[in-house]
Formats: sequence, C-alpha cells, structure tokens
Amino acid sequence: MADLLWDDVSYFFDPDLMGSLPDVRVPDIVATPEREDGGAADPAARS
Repeated sequence: MADLLWDDVSYFFDPDLMGSLPDVRVPDIVATPEREDGGAADPAARS
C-alpha cells in the first residue's frame, strides 16, 4: 500500500467527525517495541 497517503485517511481518525476510537483488545498478542529504523521488532530474533 505504498500509494496510501495520510491525507487520504486522516479523517477516519478525526474524533470530531467519527467519534472516539474504541478500545480494542486482541487476545494472545504481546506488544513488542519497534526497531530504531521504524520497522516492527521480530520476536523470533530474540534470544
């Protein structure tokens, strides 16, 4: 989705237009810190 621009979707996240975002819980998921280069951390690479 390289052609997706923030300006095209930012209104989805505008609480004045769409209301507040719901609290979402995804079972069995562990949050991992992101890498310094902005990519997601690879949990398989941990030792």
